[in-house]
Amino acid sequence: MPCKVFDFLVLYLAVKLTSDRQFLAVLRYIHQNPVKANLCGSVGKYKWSSYNEYLGESRIVDRDYALEMIGVDEFIKFNNSSNNDNFLDNRAKTYLLTDSAIKAMMRELCNCDTVEGFQRFNSKERDYYLKKLREKGASIRQISRLTGISKGIVQRR
Repeated sequence: MPCKVFDFLVLYLAVKLTSDRQFLAVLRYIHQNPVKANLCGSVGKYKWSSYNEYLGESRIVDRDYALEMIGVDEFIKFNNSSNNDNFLDNRAKTYLLTDSAIKAMMRELCNCDTVEGFQRFNSKERDYYLKKLREKGASIRQISRLTGISKGIVQRR
């Protein structure tokens, strides 16, 4: 079975998963979070977890992909085993810049901080400034909103 690509939003962090191994590790990470946070004693005891959906009748979880990979018995063993899956916990924290910070960058970079002003640049200048704003940490969505340039164009720069 070819690997599917999943996007999980974990603790406000978007993570692109590109392998079955990563998918299972993130699934275990999610199931073990309540235990690590001392909200319960085991993965099956947390009321709001999807873990039990994988073991019994599934009402809201599409469990087939995971269970076809490792089966129910291995799933139980895997989710209850200790591990070193801390790749999500140890990621560098990133913070979104405020709109006012991005506007200040725009003023410094191109002497413009309005949609109307930004729209006056020719495509070569515009692309240069879009690239610089991305390099300075502005998100695609913020740049698009503050410059009036489509997200697709911003993303390709």
